[in-house]
Amino acid sequence: MKKLLIGLIVDGKAGGLDKYILDFYSKINGRYAEVDFLTSEYSESLAEILRKNGSKLLTAPRANDLLGQYRALKQIVSENKYDIVYFNYSTAIGWTAVKGARDGGAKRIIVHSHSSGFYINSSLKQSVFSVFHYLSRPFICKYATDLLSCSDVAANWMFGNRALKNNKIRYIKNKVDDNICCPSSEKREHFRNVFDLNDTFVIGHVGNMFKVKNQVFLIELLPKIKEYIPNAKLLLVGEGENKASLQAYANELKLADDVIFAGYLNSSEGVMNAFDVFCLPSLNEGYPYVAIEAQHYKLPCIFSDRITRQIVETDACSYISLNKPEEWVNQIVEYKDINNIQAIKNACEPDFITCADFIEEMIDGL
Repeated sequence: MKKLLIGLIVDGKAGGLDKYILDFYSKINGRYAEVDFLTSEYSESLAEILRKNGSKLLTAPRANDLLGQYRALKQIVSENKYDIVYFNYSTAIGWTAVKGARDGGAKRIIVHSHSSGFYINSSLKQSVFSVFHYLSRPFICKYATDLLSCSDVAANWMFGNRALKNNKIRYIKNKVDDNICCPSSEKREHFRNVFDLNDTFVIGHVGNMFKVKNQVFLIELLPKIKEYIPNAKLLLVGEGENKASLQAYANELKLADDVIFAGYLNSSEGVMNAFDVFCLPSLNEGYPYVAIEAQHYKLPCIFSDRITRQIVETDACSYISLNKPEEWVNQIVEYKDINNIQAIKNACEPDFITCADFIEEMIDGL
C-alpha cells in the first residue's frame, strides 16, 4: 500500500480546510493508502484521534521559516518514504516545503488551492505577505507535479494566469452529504429554542471570526434590516480572534439582544435549520462549502461578489457588491417570503472530480 502525507492541518476543527482534509481522510485511509498528517500547530487532541486510526501527526515549521520548512519536509519524506505528499494551501508562500518534499523523494507532490486571497489586520504585513505570495507562485508550479483547485478564483490566486491558460489545473469538488445537510423541522425547532429565536426572522452566518469573513458587515446591516423586518436577528456561528471586538461593536450599536454569538458548532449538526436566509459577505473565499451546505438546507443565499460563481446550485442565490449595503438589505427583504427553491445547473462550473477519484487514479499510475 502506498504512503501519503497530507498537510497542512491545524487542530481538526479550525475551519473549512480542516473539515475538507478530515473528510477526505475518512474516505481514503486504509483503502487507497496509509495516511499521515503534517501541521505547524501541533494539537495533542488531534494527534490522539489520528493515532487511533493508525496515522501520525508530524510537525514542520511555519511558512515564514522558508529554510526550516524545506529541511523538515525533505527529512520527513525521506525518512518515512512517502509516495505522495498532498499540500492543501491558502498561499504559495509555503513553496519551499513543496521543493523539500520533491527533494525528499516523493513521486507525486500535489498542491491544492483553497483560497482566493488573505487578509491580515496589519496593512504593512498584508503588503509584505502579498509580495512574497506572488513571488512564490512560479516555484509552486515548478516543484509540484499536480495542481488542484477548489474553484477558478482560487486557481488564479495560487497558480496564476499561465497555468490557467495551459489547462494545467484540475478542479476538485467535495460533495455535500444530503443525509446530513437537509431541512429538518425538528432541528429547526431545537436550535431556535436554544438561541431563543422563536417568532424571529433569522439572518445566519457560519464561519471563523477573522477579518476575511467580514461579519462586521452583517452587524452594520442589521439596524437597516430591522427598519423593514422589526423581528430580525443575526445568528453568528463560529469562533476566532475577532469575536470579542465583534461583540463589543454589537453592544456599541445597541444590538446586544439582536446579534447572537452561537460559538463553534459543526454545520453538520443542523444549526442552519434555524436560519431564514444565509449571508456570506467574505472579502475572499476559495470554494466555501458552507455556502453549498446552506443551499442543501434550502436556504436563500446572498454572497459577496468577490466569491466564485461556481458555488451556485439553486435559483435563490444572489451576488452583491460589499459597496452596496442597501442592495443587501433589499435582497434580504425580498427573500423574506421566498419558498419553493429550485435546483439549477450552474453554467460556470467546470469539470470537477472528487479528490478520492484523483488519488485512486494517481496511485494506480505509480
